[in-house]
Amino acid sequence: MGGDGREPPGRSADSMTENTLYYRNVLQNMSDGVMTLDGKGRIVMFNEAAVRILGIERDRVLNRSFAEVFFEAFEGNDEFNQAVLDAIDQSGIGVSAVVPFRRSDEKSLYLSVTSSYLKDAEIGTPLGVIVVLSDITEVKQLHEAERRLTQDLQSAYVKIEEANRELTAAAKKMQVVRLFATIFIILMFTGFGLYFWGGKRATSGVAGPADGAPTPRLDGEVRTAPARIGPISSVLALSGKVEPLAIVNVVSPFQGKVKEMRLHFGQEVEKDDLLLLLDPIELEVSFREIKGVFLDALQRYRDLKDWENGPEMAAARRAVVKATADRDRAHERLQEREILLAQGIVSAEDYDAVKSEALNSDLALKAAEDELESVREVADADDLEIARMEFENARVRMEEVEKRIQMKEIRAPVGGVVLQAPRQNDGTEKDVVLELGAPVEEGTVLLAIGSLEGRSIRMRVDEVDVQKLRIGQMVRCKGDGFRGVSLEGRIDQITLPVGVEFGRSLSMSDAPAFFDVKVAIDRMTDEQRQKVRVGMSANLEVLLYQNSKALLVPVAAVKSREGKHTVTVMEKATGQMRDVVVETGMMTPTAVEIRSGLKEGDEVVVNQ
Repeated sequence: MGGDGREPPGRSADSMTENTLYYRNVLQNMSDGVMTLDGKGRIVMFNEAAVRILGIERDRVLNRSFAEVFFEAFEGNDEFNQAVLDAIDQSGIGVSAVVPFRRSDEKSLYLSVTSSYLKDAEIGTPLGVIVVLSDITEVKQLHEAERRLTQDLQSAYVKIEEANRELTAAAKKMQVVRLFATIFIILMFTGFGLYFWGGKRATSGVAGPADGAPTPRLDGEVRTAPARIGPISSVLALSGKVEPLAIVNVVSPFQGKVKEMRLHFGQEVEKDDLLLLLDPIELEVSFREIKGVFLDALQRYRDLKDWENGPEMAAARRAVVKATADRDRAHERLQEREILLAQGIVSAEDYDAVKSEALNSDLALKAAEDELESVREVADADDLEIARMEFENARVRMEEVEKRIQMKEIRAPVGGVVLQAPRQNDGTEKDVVLELGAPVEEGTVLLAIGSLEGRSIRMRVDEVDVQKLRIGQMVRCKGDGFRGVSLEGRIDQITLPVGVEFGRSLSMSDAPAFFDVKVAIDRMTDEQRQKVRVGMSANLEVLLYQNSKALLVPVAAVKSREGKHTVTVMEKATGQMRDVVVETGMMTPTAVEIRSGLKEGDEVVVNQ
């Protein structure tokens, strides 16, 4: 070592060379690609991993500018180029991004790009940019496959749930059918029993009563019953699921990204609660541009509106005043020269020169006056109206953009429960992904709010039963999940068949069509709202027909032949019988409603 404690120069150079070779070997053997740009944008280092990942030979890139290689030779990789340029624009360290990249052999990759902007620590001059590349194509593909698998599982789960609901509804309907069949058989056997029991007691003159029908009695050997007034009704039993009373869709007011989320699906919210916050950066840029146009149009309108007092008119008036003064002075000099010419003091040439100046001053005044009129005509009524309309149009556009920017806070339009955005039945609309940073398009349905002021019950009705339903029919609702609570609603919607593919040929194997029917329950107490929750099952009775003052006769009294219904009436006084054509209405297992042909008290024969 030297006397100053420093190593000899030769040894320092050797050590530096050794370190350089060491670091170069490290970079060349890294699994990640490394590319270095100097302060002028030239590629000065490109390791083996970068060659392998990007599919570019080293001699094609070394000592060439980044723009020459990647902007010209490899077009279409804008996101990759931008990731490198961001390190320069932002002067940032560790600027990371995941971008697609298409190689020269048409192979597509996904790269994780980390770029850093390098400066001299002492003087702050730029040294260059270092870019580290990692091939994450397989990871990206695995994530995409996982996402698709998750979506497929969700779709399968939804289909299974839908099939379970249909099976449950069918089972409940079968239970109701079996119940009514059992009741009908019991009533039928009861009627036969009463009929034979009444026949055996004919000698006593007492007839046994039948449910819902007039009480028959014996008149000699003929069994009769009076037509009487009584109630009759018919109901249809159905089942469905409890849903919110109404669903209000929440739509994105502009194109942007999700900046904040203040919700989770299934959450109950109040009206005007903050749900989402969108980033309106693109609208803000548009607003500044439109505001510049607005200010220019406003200034133009103000200038034309006050044109008479504006600088252009003032300058034109000053020009006329100056030209007038110049003309007056020129004519005064001309008068002086005329006097002096008459006295022989000035020559004719001098007089002619002054006379020419006077004529020129007249022309200059005329030109100034014409210019004043021309400037004044700039602000005529038509020009002022055009400027006003341009100003108003710019103001309207600016206010519209400003209003949309203020709509960046997505609030609940009504109180209720937060639901996922509905999908179109045709399946063309994709699921909306709501997460931080997710892009949303203008007009996209982001989510829905289910109103809990009341409830609705949605059910599927087959093509036979749907013929019995009408909008506005009253419905009574009960359920196993809310025992002791009885709700009254009305049929609100009857939609097209569920799952029917219109336009294709039908075959005998096609299943019956099912219609989507919605029952609305508008009025509920707080206690009912607490007990009847969304998602519960409900049993419904639709009142198809009701007549509290129907004219009823026993079923056995009505005979049908050739499309006509008749009954045999026996005259009380004479005992004579005659057949009467009647119009029938609703029928129960024991009684028939007579709409015309009989009157109350008529004796009809029931034992023939």
